[in-house]
Amino acid sequence: MGQVTLNAEVRKTRGKLRDPRFIQGVVYGHNVESTAVKFEEKDIRQAISTSGPNAKVWISQGNEGKKFGFIKEIQRHITKDQIIHVDVQLVGKDQEINIQIPIIFKGHEQLGSKGLRLQINKSEVDALGKMLDMPDVLEIDVSDKELNDTITINHFNLPDDIKINDATDEPYASIVHLERITDDDLESENIDEMPEPAVIGEE
Repeated sequence: MGQVTLNAEVRKTRGKLRDPRFIQGVVYGHNVESTAVKFEEKDIRQAISTSGPNAKVWISQGNEGKKFGFIKEIQRHITKDQIIHVDVQLVGKDQEINIQIPIIFKGHEQLGSKGLRLQINKSEVDALGKMLDMPDVLEIDVSDKELNDTITINHFNLPDDIKINDATDEPYASIVHLERITDDDLESENIDEMPEPAVIGEE
């Protein structure tokens, strides 16, 4: 999947950006001075939507030429689905890095017909390896899984050069019973929530 180019415009003043078309950010790396910049919001969203939250990107900054890196951290508004800050770490394609690879669980909607559901315990894989070898995301189809099945690192086809920092038996997700709410449950809930009747004549 091709990498998105982010134009990083150096910020000369600090403080909150007033233009909604841009997102505050910082660019840094080994032997690279940390620089406060701003990115176009549409470019950031394109990178994330196509390659995930740790998207590999090219950074274009002035006349310095393009540099390779990845989105290291995203900060969002507390109550809105709005990105307010992005950290980009510059790396060499053959440089070893530690990164969290997001997991996408597909087919979990089909488990409901079997009275089952997917219980996610961890949605990222902690990995160490060369940036060039790192997948943007890890996908797994869980539609054919059965009760008590667990998803571990063995379910993902990762290159041998990538070291996994998680335990080999780390359960990223498991298949459990679908808890259904019955009419009796609702009645019991309503009874529990009914206030006690007031006794006339008592203060």
